[in-house]
Amino acid sequence: MLTIQSATQSVGLLGRTVEVQPSNGGPNTIGEVTTLRFRQGEPLITVKGSNGGFLTDMPLSQVVLVR
Repeated sequence: MLTIQSATQSVGLLGRTVEVQPSNGGPNTIGEVTTLRFRQGEPLITVKGSNGGFLTDMPLSQVVLVR
């Protein structure tokens, strides 16, 4: 049940602007969710930052704000 819920939530993020906190402790990044993939049932998003760079394979737990 939780897998279905997180999959549904992650699909809803496509095209949305989010703020994510990288796992390396760097500054938060604001950008648009461009892609979604699943690894062993866990949704992972790719965020295109405002600087044009990409953060790939971000778990939903690193999303701190959805705009």
